[in-house]
Amino acid sequence: MTVPQIAKNLPLVVIEEHREALTALIWARDRGVISASPAHFYNVDSHADLDIPRLTKPISQAGWTIETMRSFVDHELSISSFIWMGAYLGLFDELSWLQPLSPVEKKRPKPAGPQKLIVATLGASRTELVTLGARAETDHIGNDDRRTMTFQTVDQTVGSTNADIKQRRPFTQDANCADPAKDWVLSIDLDYFSCLSQPHNP
Repeated sequence: MTVPQIAKNLPLVVIEEHREALTALIWARDRGVISASPAHFYNVDSHADLDIPRLTKPISQAGWTIETMRSFVDHELSISSFIWMGAYLGLFDELSWLQPLSPVEKKRPKPAGPQKLIVATLGASRTELVTLGARAETDHIGNDDRRTMTFQTVDQTVGSTNADIKQRRPFTQDANCADPAKDWVLSIDLDYFSCLSQPHNP
């Protein structure tokens, strides 16, 4: 199968706010585009979007529909707090983050990972989320609804300078993180290209 033939079979969802990716993932599960098992979320973005959600009401890990997710996203999540919620809901359990190149030489963070992290709720109301490194000493923290997520930042160039931009390899995988049998969701925030093409715009 050639690349163009594969591309024709890949569904494309365009959204306004990046947090609406959660609604798109519920849609994809309902339509059988991705399986019910957690996916690998490949995030091409200027921002990690790893803010911890501050919820006003308890959240269930199951029983989501497109309508209930859309309402939840609109009322409970900020634009940069959807990643942890996606992990908590079991929509994905692996996250790779591809950042733009830095306009300042050697200022872009080096690739790191994979790191195994947990997300869980605290207290009887289950409205406060906590994220921690998955270690023996953190096993007792949080309710029994904890989930894990493996996180890594991803390299994108063969060389080390911005002159190497045309030699990108954006799907470099860490063998310890990426499971090729998983469903992969490629999430591209257009600010990635804006920040890359306008490096001097504060």
